[in-house]
Amino acid sequence: AIWVLVGVGACLFLLGFIGCCGAAFESRLLLGFYVLCLTVAAIAEIAMAIWAFVANGSFKDDMKAALEEATRNDPCAIAPIQDAYTCCGVNGTEAVGQQIEGCPCKQEALDISCFDAVYKQITNLSTPVGIVALVIVLFQICAITFGCCLFSAIGKEGYIRGYRY
Repeated sequence: AIWVLVGVGACLFLLGFIGCCGAAFESRLLLGFYVLCLTVAAIAEIAMAIWAFVANGSFKDDMKAALEEATRNDPCAIAPIQDAYTCCGVNGTEAVGQQIEGCPCKQEALDISCFDAVYKQITNLSTPVGIVALVIVLFQICAITFGCCLFSAIGKEGYIRGYRY
């Protein structure tokens, strides 16, 4: 997961560098590439937001199936989730009789399903994450607009090229 973040950060750094170079050197090629990449990224983000909104029901089923699959192969795989959310098993009290010696549940957590605890946390965080994503897309649209304005201004008659002293 950390390498994905490093890769995305490196791509964003490179894209920002291309945009800065395009503006500094007044290169229509670099600015056009910058605007194109930002437009593709904004469209992808909007498409993923729409998909997340539409596929909300299947997400819940997929998440439960993934938790059940992980605990089927390794019953102690859910132990970090049990500790973090003070819950017991994927299905709560149904799992009490199926406890493995190495992964006991806390007594106060016997009635709480780990699936319900994790899903509640995800739904609680979905609104702030959605707001942050919306703000990021709005910033991208502003950057696209400014990039297009600069792109169209470069090379026009009457355009003053850079400040030279």
